[in-house]
Amino acid sequence: MKKIFILLTTALIVFSCEEKIDIKLKDQGEPKVVVDGFITTSPGPHYIRISRTVPFFSANKFDPVEGAFVTLTEDETTSEVLTEIAPGVYETSMQGKVDSYYELSVETSGETYVGNDILPLGATIDSLSYFFREEDQFNDEGYDIKLYAQEPAGEQFYRIVMYRNGKKLGGYDNFLVTDDKFVDGNYINGLEFEQTFEKGDTIIVQMLTTTKKVFEFYRSLEYQKNSGGGFSPPPANLTSTISNEGFGYFGAFDSDTMSIVIE
Repeated sequence: MKKIFILLTTALIVFSCEEKIDIKLKDQGEPKVVVDGFITTSPGPHYIRISRTVPFFSANKFDPVEGAFVTLTEDETTSEVLTEIAPGVYETSMQGKVDSYYELSVETSGETYVGNDILPLGATIDSLSYFFREEDQFNDEGYDIKLYAQEPAGEQFYRIVMYRNGKKLGGYDNFLVTDDKFVDGNYINGLEFEQTFEKGDTIIVQMLTTTKKVFEFYRSLEYQKNSGGGFSPPPANLTSTISNEGFGYFGAFDSDTMSIVIE
């Protein structure tokens, strides 16, 4: 049985392997626009997915919004028009900067949808290590990763992404969201990821620092996913950071990445 424990906080959220947001509604009324994307302090490109909600029992999981006019503005001065590189997928080359204000604007079908965020300062990864774990009732035999990082003072929220040999891990092993409730401003001395790896694997760990409103969106999305099903109510509790009754989120994240080879 493979899994990851995050010992940083009790507020651990895990998501399915599909990162794009598919929102289905019982209400068969007018479809709503869904925005899904973020930029980071890492070099681009970054991608924004824009779609529409679909009926709850529809077999279609992604209804792209094509031909939208999408702009991204930094600190209300620098602006870029995003390029649609695939149906509903828009690309930006903008690289985020800590403490800068970012505003995403989507114009489609005569309506405008806006999302904004201020890019927060996040933790700095100091190093990664690994250790061998014997097989037990909870874990496979193999190598586990530990992360060491300096956590800044103040309330922070994190999303952690892992790659194995160049491939992003999926399922419950990869989409992790947590806060810094128990480590605020302190050194993170060996955060364990109990995903089992093998000799020769190259592991990349990426820490993305989010704002509270994006963290709360992730939490509400997980609640909706866990309470899904034919007899569940529509996602009335699903939060959004998008204006004009749009769904989804736009975020600006600080990013730090480090890799390790298991030898």
